[in-house]
Amino acid sequence: MIRMILATVMGTCMLDATGVSSALAVHPFHVCVAQMEWNADAKLWEVSLRLHPQDLEKAMTRSRGMPTSLEDRDFPELAIPFLNDQFFLVFPTQPTTRKELLESIERGETLSRSQLRWVGMEQERGWLWIHAELQPPADNAQEPTAGAPWLVHRIFLDQIDRQENSARIISGTQRYSLQFKAGEEAHSMKGTP
Repeated sequence: MIRMILATVMGTCMLDATGVSSALAVHPFHVCVAQMEWNADAKLWEVSLRLHPQDLEKAMTRSRGMPTSLEDRDFPELAIPFLNDQFFLVFPTQPTTRKELLESIERGETLSRSQLRWVGMEQERGWLWIHAELQPPADNAQEPTAGAPWLVHRIFLDQIDRQENSARIISGTQRYSLQFKAGEEAHSMKGTP
C-alpha cells in the first residue's frame, strides 16, 4: 500500500492509497512539570518548568495574537507575562475553597500574588526547560508557611484536551507533589513548612 507522509504543526497525517488519513500526535501526552524549591536565604521559590516547546509557542501565539517562536530575540520578555498568568502563588486574605479562588481569579479580582523572573531556558531531548524565580509579594516574602498560599498551575489546561500538570515542591526537609487538571487548577500549599 502506498503511503504518503505529510508533516503538520500538530502532528503527522498519513494518507494511504484509499485517501483515508489518520492523525498521529507529535507527542502522545500533554504534561507540564514544575519543580519548586524554597530558597530561605533569598526568600523566593526557584522554579523549573518542563514543557513541550511547540505547545508553548502555540499557546503564546494564541494569547498574543501574533506568531511567537523560541527563536525570537525577545522570547524571555514575551514568555514571562504569559507564564505569570498561568503559574503563580496567590495569597487569599481569608480562608477560601478552590472554586471560590478560581472564580476570583477569573473575575480579575486583585489578589496578592507572586511574580516570575526569568533565569534562563534550555532544550533537552524534545523538552523545553524554563528556569525562573517565583517572588512572593512583598507582604508575603517570609517563610512559605505564612498565609497558606495556593499554587495555580494552569499552563495549557484551557487549550489542550487531557492536559495534566504536576508540581514537585521542596521546602526544607519536606517534599511532596501536587497534580493539576481542568477544574483542579489550584491547590493549597498548607502542608508546606
